[in-house]
Amino acid sequence: MSWAVTDYPYGSLSWLRKEIAAVIDGYPKDLALLDNNQRQVIDSLIDGGLFRFYQPVPSEFTVADATEAQKERLKRAPHNWSFLSSYLDVSIVEGQTVYDLPANFNSLLSEPTTSNRTEDTGKMAIAPESHLRQLINDEGKRGYPMYASKRVVIGDGATQTTNKLVVYPIPAQSETITIQYSIIPNRLTDAAPWPVAGTNHAQTILACCLAVMEERSGTGATDYRTKEQGMLVSSVMLDAESAASTTAGVWPEQEATTLETTKESLFKRIGLHVGFGPNFKAWSSAQLAEVTEIYRDGLRLFSNPPVIPGMTYTHNWSFLTPLATITTVANQATYDLPDDLADIQGSLVVENDDFVPRKQIERYGESQIRLSNTTDYKGRPKGFAVRVKQATVEPTFTGNTRYELLIHPIPDGVYTLSYRYTVSMES
Repeated sequence: MSWAVTDYPYGSLSWLRKEIAAVIDGYPKDLALLDNNQRQVIDSLIDGGLFRFYQPVPSEFTVADATEAQKERLKRAPHNWSFLSSYLDVSIVEGQTVYDLPANFNSLLSEPTTSNRTEDTGKMAIAPESHLRQLINDEGKRGYPMYASKRVVIGDGATQTTNKLVVYPIPAQSETITIQYSIIPNRLTDAAPWPVAGTNHAQTILACCLAVMEERSGTGATDYRTKEQGMLVSSVMLDAESAASTTAGVWPEQEATTLETTKESLFKRIGLHVGFGPNFKAWSSAQLAEVTEIYRDGLRLFSNPPVIPGMTYTHNWSFLTPLATITTVANQATYDLPDDLADIQGSLVVENDDFVPRKQIERYGESQIRLSNTTDYKGRPKGFAVRVKQATVEPTFTGNTRYELLIHPIPDGVYTLSYRYTVSMES
């Protein structure tokens, strides 16, 4: 039996060939003595083993006395190896929404980031390609791209399948975005003999190759496949721990000097709870929108709490019913109400009526007050109505509804009207 005298670099293609040849009956142990057919068989085992290594099956992983964090990681399929990722700068061109991606592109690993924006959020969200395609065709909004997706272009057999990057809104100016993506590793060759995993995982790759050999032998043996699973668990854990962060995110600079709960502090807590981190500048536009919606839903629930057991009605917060006043002007029946008003509680009170102290003004339907004011009658206010203020510009979905006060009769002078109102949490 002839053994190789050449010291092949540990973890390289030649080292894998030597180790595999050493366990196959009838194969020479010196690589120089392998014939072409034997070399092709070994290289095929290496190709199959590398595929099994790069695409491990988490459902088969077991770890004795695993922590909850380890169990959670093992459930994910497949494990995203840290060494199978790369970065690419994409030059965005005004008016162009589709861009070529490298031949080794597999999938987006994280949200693309930008480097030259003035907005608070410079990270793009990954959205379904069909959504972006529909919005580009129907809406055609222009601005900074806030969403990205991968578009697969199927090959026709003569050409390989390729990938494109789609962005939306349609770029309104040039900029550079950076994407992190998982790569499709190349096949090992004599010219490129090193697996991208490096030497840390050389024994695991070898175990995967031997497991492929064992399966193809048809003997029914499972020794190498059992060893493969144990080695894969070790490699996955090693890779996960080497790439693990020690914090939930980058905290913004602490500027608060009091214990006051602010919108910013609530956003931090929500971001941490949902897994986005505490710094909204590191969120994508979609993540910011999600946190904002959670915040708004929380405010709605707080301002309109459910009925407490034993009570008939919901509680009305005293700090959400402030006292306000309006000063009338002669010959003017309509007055703007506060921007944060949801509704007026009860009646209005005339504070400075010389004839009837603190006279209450009752509420009527808007149409009643409007029709009553078609006459020339003027005097001390006796009735009022609240109506939605007519928009002077194209209506949008932003901002809360504004209201105005309609008084009858049309005031003949200056009156101070006081009232309590419910604050709108939308403001």
